[in-house]
Amino acid sequence: MKFEDLEVWKRSSRLCADLYKHFQDIKDFARFLQYSKGSCGELRTQIYIGIDIDYIEPAVGKKWIQETKELSAMLVGLSKSLRKIN
Repeated sequence: MKFEDLEVWKRSSRLCADLYKHFQDIKDFARFLQYSKGSCGELRTQIYIGIDIDYIEPAVGKKWIQETKELSAMLVGLSKSLRKIN
């Protein structure tokens, strides 16, 4: 009998493939989180520029800047938790 015909081999092989797909998805998601954090930084820069050229009211800009900082911190936390899984 060939080992490829054994049910235990078939199931364990499928499990390995499923695990690989799962962790590959996590890696892709973690990379997306890094892009998102970078986008928060880019948005913050645009807000600062908008304030400097009087396009955005300082009080509104300050609120938005704080929001981007908090979102960035949340993205970092989520990214760190994914690294523990992976």
